[in-house]
Order: sequence, then structure tokens, then C-alpha cells
Amino acid sequence: AKNVYSETIKKIDVSGNDRLAKETIILFSELNVNDEISSNDLNTAFKKLYETDYFKDIEIDFNNGTLKITVEENPLIQRVIINGIKNKTILEELSKITKKIEKYPYLENKINSQKNLLQNMVRNTGFYFAEIETKIQTNNNNSVNIIYNFNLGERAKINEIKFIGNKIFKNNKLRNIIVSEESRPWKFLTQNKYLNEQRIELDVNLLKNYFKNKGYYNVLIKSSSAKVIENNNFVLTFNIEAGKKYFFNN
Repeated sequence: AKNVYSETIKKIDVSGNDRLAKETIILFSELNVNDEISSNDLNTAFKKLYETDYFKDIEIDFNNGTLKITVEENPLIQRVIINGIKNKTILEELSKITKKIEKYPYLENKINSQKNLLQNMVRNTGFYFAEIETKIQTNNNNSVNIIYNFNLGERAKINEIKFIGNKIFKNNKLRNIIVSEESRPWKFLTQNKYLNEQRIELDVNLLKNYFKNKGYYNVLIKSSSAKVIENNNFVLTFNIEAGKKYFFNN
């Protein structure tokens, strides 16, 4: 049922704001002097202010035509610092992501999801065991610095690539189809000798396409990687079930 009771806003007061101008906060609330408002409108304004992410706490009071908005602002992220990564290319890729949150409000859940994203990015460059520790440094102007301390560990090398199951074709043939490569001392230029989940997905798709082109339309490929304990070397195994071959008459 619609709230019949409504009153007119004669005046809007804002307090507790530090960085944000009073006008900006009123703009966020979408309420104006001379508006006819009900308690529903106050709830909507509260929600709209909250959804900006700028506020840790909000109170809205309406009395005798005066609307009082009291806020406590979230700290802003001053800068993001990345430690423990010497590789310039990787550092640049990570910085592209972290730069996006600088000068924006600090919210713990957003930092957690960014941390997961950064960890996956680093693991996909072959640092399969990389860990990140996050530190929040409080500055005195209601801002914080986010510090990501990376412990990269060793790069995970693909020591051996195996094809098992009903695979029809010879190993050398299948090895030439995929992008991942076995790590060898002379292969110092290629990234493909490091374990990378996205690349393994690509490998699976390349193998599937190859089998389908050869008439094996129901092929199933389960990829898996198993760690070999010494020196972070992995065996990458593709388990292939080719299924029945279909022939078409021209």
C-alpha cells in the first residue's frame, strides 16, 4: 500500500562529511527542497546513498520540514603497493588492475576479490604456488594504502606431457597439436613450458577439434596435472576417450 502520509522538505542539512561536498551528497540522495516525501522516499534515499560505496554509516532524520543527513565516510584508497615481483611485464599487468581502485572508497570485500584476481593472474604465468598477503596501512587523512606482498615461489615446469586412454593417435602427433610444451634446458624463450590453467583449457579445445575433424564426434578429454615432488616439476596428463569414429559418404 502506498504511504499516504507525506510532508514537504523545506531545508536539507548535511553533517559528518569530510571530502564530499554537501551538494554532492544531496545529489546522491536524489531529494530536493520542496519535494513532497513519505517514509518510502527516505528509505530509497538511504539506499541510494549506501550504494555509492562512499559511506560507512548514514543516518537520515526528517523533522518539521528539515531533512538531516548525517554520514561517516569510508576511507579512500590513496595508493596500492605491490611487493615481491621483479618481472616488469607481470608487474605492469598487475598495476593496470590495481590502479583502477586508487582514489576510490576502501571496501574490504572488493579488496578480497581483487586479491583473488591478482593471484590467478600470477599463477597463470607459471608461478603456480604464488601466495599474497594483504596489508592495510592507515594514513591520517581518512585514507589507506593497500599493500600486496607476493611470495611467488618457484615457477611450475611441465616435466612431461602424457596422453592416456583410447587416444587413437601417436603421442608425438598429439603433442604437436597442443600449445603446452615439455620443459627442456634449451627452451629458455618459451612460456609454454610452465603450468598455466588457461593454456591447458586451450590444449583441451585444440585436441577436441582435432578428434572431431577426424570423425570422432563424441570424444571426451579430461585434462589433469599431477605434481611431481622434486623441483616443482609437473606431469601434465590428458585422458582421452575418442569414442566411435563416424564416416560420411560424399
